[in-house]
Amino acid sequence: MHQDFFPSQTDPSSAPEFLFLSGGHRKALEAIATAVADSKGFLVLTGESGVGKTALVRAYGEQIAPPGTIVLYLMNVEIPFERLLEQMNSQLGISAAREVSPGESLPARLREEYERGNKVVLILDEAQNMPVETLDLLRIFWEKESCGGKLLQVILVGEPELEKKLHLPELKELAEIATFRSSIPPMRFTESLAYIEHRLSKPSSDNAPVFTQTALKRIAKEAGGIPRTIDILCDYGLRSALEYRQSRVNSKSVKRAIILFRGPKARYSRGWQVAGASGLIAVLVLSTMTFRAWNNCRKIPFVSPGKSSAPAVEAKAPPQVKPASKVPNFSENELIALAKTQFEKDSAKARRFLHQAIDAEPENYEGYFQLGRLLTFAGDFRRAIPQFRKALSLNDRRADIHFDLGYLYLRLGEYGRARDSYQKCLACSPPYIDEVLTNLGVVELKTGNRTKAGKLFLEALGINPGNKLAAKYLRWLNAQTRQAKD
Repeated sequence: MHQDFFPSQTDPSSAPEFLFLSGGHRKALEAIATAVADSKGFLVLTGESGVGKTALVRAYGEQIAPPGTIVLYLMNVEIPFERLLEQMNSQLGISAAREVSPGESLPARLREEYERGNKVVLILDEAQNMPVETLDLLRIFWEKESCGGKLLQVILVGEPELEKKLHLPELKELAEIATFRSSIPPMRFTESLAYIEHRLSKPSSDNAPVFTQTALKRIAKEAGGIPRTIDILCDYGLRSALEYRQSRVNSKSVKRAIILFRGPKARYSRGWQVAGASGLIAVLVLSTMTFRAWNNCRKIPFVSPGKSSAPAVEAKAPPQVKPASKVPNFSENELIALAKTQFEKDSAKARRFLHQAIDAEPENYEGYFQLGRLLTFAGDFRRAIPQFRKALSLNDRRADIHFDLGYLYLRLGEYGRARDSYQKCLACSPPYIDEVLTNLGVVELKTGNRTKAGKLFLEALGINPGNKLAAKYLRWLNAQTRQAKD
């Protein structure tokens, strides 16, 4: 919505035109190029969350890698080694065969590519989440099948926890061969200013500046050199200026953005935050009753993290179906609006409206999105997931769709997919970022990463100290820590 007020801006995304190379990013890129060119075998690339690691390695794979380089990029790496080989085979176009295991077909393909003069590079993002066994088996596979690094180059990308993991006794041999290291530090103050200018480099027809210089400096100082934080503060500043009908983002707009991002003293209601996430028009269309029902539907109940199973799903039974009435000839958007008013009153009628809207315009992602929500209301999570996926295939910049999909995966115990959805949600800079961080913390807790879970809960409470779910999980973690010491 803020783009209607500031038409010169493009959506923040990972598109190539938004790639910005600070001094730290350039050094990391040079390290990648050197590691691949000299067949170093393993490169470990680390950096704080939000510093731009993923954007850099994806830009290398999609734009910068020299001809003859085949880049395999994997993000969901919290998987067994056999599954890792299957994903590599899939990206290389090797069809699965019953009589040949992935461990047999992959080395033959790597040798073929080497003989053709190609280099295969495997990029494993979020590598700090990889199981220790998977990392060690990858090391064994590399030593056995890569001919000293000639056939396969591996880039492990992760947060600083990755370095700690490599110091585990079980990974001593991997640490000995993965000696080529690089890291991306936060940007300097001047680089942060240049980064913002780069993101705003699509000027309007009159070249009028959108941010005042004071606002830019305050954002750069507050963000501490983290690109993701800069994106969020700029986005919140734009939304704040829109709310107050200001022609430019000034220091007051940024102050409001910082309050919204950092703490509870903000003078904004929760309703305003949701409006920023879903779009002001969508909030006006939904009735108050339906909106509250949806928020209650997607909340994650607190379950003792000691239990390994996913939280129990409390499915709501669909309301009694009333006799169908004849539907007038509405447009697809009108049908979607009508469906929203029927979510709690008559789910069968709401579903019929949505199917008619989709039939009228199959490329309208909103129809699939609302159908997914309707199925979630009914507790039919498995059927809701394909609807959300279809909506994202038509518009992958909707934070609320990523959030709702992550919620379903989390409730179903599919933690790798839940993490991926929530990280994509964060990339869209949602105003309800504390809820996303809380749910990410639950994912880490469920997968045994208590240290990272605690950091995420703390970060969520730093943004919104009123987040009761984050506070409850953090109290549980602290209690477990005290018991362990006793």
